[in-house]
Amino acid sequence: MADTHSRRDFLKNTALVGAGLLSAPTFALESRQLSSHVQNQYPFYGQHQAGIVTPAQKHIYFLVLDLDTTYIVKVKAIFQTWTNYSRNLTQGKM
Repeated sequence: MADTHSRRDFLKNTALVGAGLLSAPTFALESRQLSSHVQNQYPFYGQHQAGIVTPAQKHIYFLVLDLDTTYIVKVKAIFQTWTNYSRNLTQGKM
């Protein structure tokens, strides 16, 4: 059976996830204002990703963007930025 996934599909899906993470600080601030008494922090690195052994989130937002570069250095920098945002969000630092 042929593999139907392409690099373009991978980058589109990754851009979707990353864009959601980049837009999360706005929603995190709103959430923090609404429920400032709840201070949940979860480890970013570990045996399982968040959501497997932690409570499921109540809301989710999607944002779709095009990754407009073919330079691997820029793509790696974008992924590193998204990783940093994700790590900070799980620690309540955004």
